[in-house]
Amino acid sequence: MDTFLLVLFWGLTVLFALTGWGILLVRQGCDAADWLEAPAWGIAVSSFVGSLLNLLGLANRAGVLVFILVGCVLSGLSFISPFKILAKRANSRRLRVDWKWLALLALPLGALALRFGGSVMIKTFYPNLAQADYVYLNPGDDLKSYLVSPEQMLQTGSIGEDPFNCRQMMSGLGAQHFLNAMALAVLAPDNVHIIEGGVGLAAACLAAAGLGVRMQLGRTGATLLMLVPLIFRPWYINISSTTTTAAVLIALCSALLQLFGPTGNRGRILLTSGLLLGAASSLKSTTIPSAVILVLVAAGLSALAQKSWRPLGLGFLVGLGGLAAMSPWMWWQYHSSGTPLYPMLGRGFHVEVFFPSARVPFHGTVVHELKIGLILPVTVVAGLLLAWAVPAVRKVLHRPAACVSLAIVIGWAIAWPLIAISTEYDGVSRYLLAACITSLIMVLACTWHAGLQIGALPGRHWARWCGPALFAALLLGHWTELQIAYGQITPDDLANSISGRPYDWNSEADVARAAQTAVPVGAKILAYTDTPFLFNFTSNPIFVVDCPGEASLPPGMPVRQSGEAVASYLLGHNIRYVIYSYKTQAGSPRATFGFLLDPSYGTLVNRIAALSFAFQDDLADLSHTRVRLYDDGSIFVLDLASRLPSKPKAP
Repeated sequence: MDTFLLVLFWGLTVLFALTGWGILLVRQGCDAADWLEAPAWGIAVSSFVGSLLNLLGLANRAGVLVFILVGCVLSGLSFISPFKILAKRANSRRLRVDWKWLALLALPLGALALRFGGSVMIKTFYPNLAQADYVYLNPGDDLKSYLVSPEQMLQTGSIGEDPFNCRQMMSGLGAQHFLNAMALAVLAPDNVHIIEGGVGLAAACLAAAGLGVRMQLGRTGATLLMLVPLIFRPWYINISSTTTTAAVLIALCSALLQLFGPTGNRGRILLTSGLLLGAASSLKSTTIPSAVILVLVAAGLSALAQKSWRPLGLGFLVGLGGLAAMSPWMWWQYHSSGTPLYPMLGRGFHVEVFFPSARVPFHGTVVHELKIGLILPVTVVAGLLLAWAVPAVRKVLHRPAACVSLAIVIGWAIAWPLIAISTEYDGVSRYLLAACITSLIMVLACTWHAGLQIGALPGRHWARWCGPALFAALLLGHWTELQIAYGQITPDDLANSISGRPYDWNSEADVARAAQTAVPVGAKILAYTDTPFLFNFTSNPIFVVDCPGEASLPPGMPVRQSGEAVASYLLGHNIRYVIYSYKTQAGSPRATFGFLLDPSYGTLVNRIAALSFAFQDDLADLSHTRVRLYDDGSIFVLDLASRLPSKPKAP
């Protein structure tokens, strides 16, 4: 229970700090919508500030804690004025409480509290890991990459350059690493999900409510919008961004409503929109198509609706602002992976650049994803166009909201085939969950607003139920998702979070650092181990191999050409020492994961698995010809420059 309360407190502290940084974007007094959207704005600010700290080498534990402390101070100061005003009003008249609204508000807040608490510590579905009873961490994505980056940041002040870590290059820029560092600065690795499952989810719910306030949906509409992000099950496949991205996308849509509508402060809104676009693109690369299409289409539709070129110019400025917000991360990634943004601005040190393979026909998985996944977004687009064809709807339509709603749904629809084809994997719905949530919220808000406007006309009171009816249909359509989320996953996660204890990583850390001490201080190391995030990154430059050969320095690591070819390649890049968890084959044994070679998993997964198994064979071969500086029966250190004496041939 003590651990649970500590993690819960720290998660709320991070949320409070992000709110303070978000409030900085408001030049004048905050209104209700500003307060609600502030945490999502804070995520955008943290992305930009974190990128600068990373470049300057200041994103260490002290730097991250100072960032959180300053955010808390800013948040606390921003509360002073509203409280004074509230106190004056309380002295002059009695405050009236709407108990019906408070009862309704308890529904999303209660669900959010359950999900927030359940994200403190969750279990894993990988029973072969020693820590399986304690924590849900992906042995490939998390242990070999998504935990490595923030841990290296906290130790050294920067993620550094790691051209051998393909997930650093392919999955996104560094915004999520900085957010994870905000948790890991105080908490154990087991508790890192508090950012996605707690802080990010809360920011998404609050941003949805803020959008409802801006759309003038009333307390009921704004409160029920908070429930939309809570409909979907917790996705803890890894610790990459989903709910944090959803929060930023929702806030971006809200900012575009103001930008393309009547407003008196376009400068602040342009700045906010640019930061939000940059953050959405820096959190997860699969979000980039949806976010960019959102801005482009919203600007184009607004220009048509207003019969003016002005929205196009504003959209262009938002794009420039987003690019500027991303540029520090892009600068880092160019030096680390050879491309400022994979794959849009180049594939950098990707294996296909060095060893191109013949194109193969798309597997049935891609075809299935294209057929099934496009049904909902295409149906929503068609429904919007049909509804807006009705004259009565067009008269009362909130034009900026209509343009932004159609834009995000189009972005969701177009991104689906792009992601399905590029990944050849059946996880597209998870990759685009943030775009899905944002699209449903925007369509619901736009419909609710139109219904209220039509319902205000004589004899049209029935139209007031359009929004609630669509919300009920949304719940009904996702009833299975709700059952899984609150009937299975959340109760288990909450029970484990309350009673569970963080796994003792000290034994694994001792093994990793004992092996590392066999290498001279300052010498470069190539590490292919179970838990590389436990190394001491201040002692040696460590290149962490997550998917061997998938990313590497030019001319590419010759994984499939023999162990001697790999040794020659590494020595050519002044990498003399290799640390390998040979007992477990770095958590990817062929006997356990050989099924990934099945064509049904797609070209990408097949190639990653084949390269991993080949690299394991190469290291096994080298272990018979190179000196082992350390070997404890599970992990060894090879000195590639020191050969074992050759055995004399038998007479």
